Amino acid sequence: MPSEMLVESYLRRLRLPAMLKDYKAITRDAEENGYGYIQYLTSLLEQEIVGREERGIQARIKKARFPLVKTLESFDFTAIPSLNKMTVLSLAECEFIKGKENLVMLGNSDPVT
Repeated sequence: MPSEMLVESYLRRLRLPAMLKDYKAITRDAEENGYGYIQYLTSLLEQEIVGREERGIQARIKKARFPLVKTLESFDFTAIPSLNKMTVLSLAECEFIKGKENLVMLGNSDPVT
């Protein structure tokens, strides 16, 4: 087990918390499925990137001090029947940015009570 302790020590020193948390499961999965070194390393690095992105989002939300966190997944489209759900979800994909198009949204910003 000295190797595991050494790996964990290195991951802590390099500040790779997602890899530290998941490397045993990813290693087990790699052994069971016969992953090569590159595929194994890719899985480890992908976990770290995903973890950093999630922590970054949470840190920015916390720093913004939003009174409530609202997402499209939690939005009640039945509260505003005139709002086209498919249009909103399509706009959420941000294709208008890639097309260099403008987006103007008009309406009351007060919460529905």
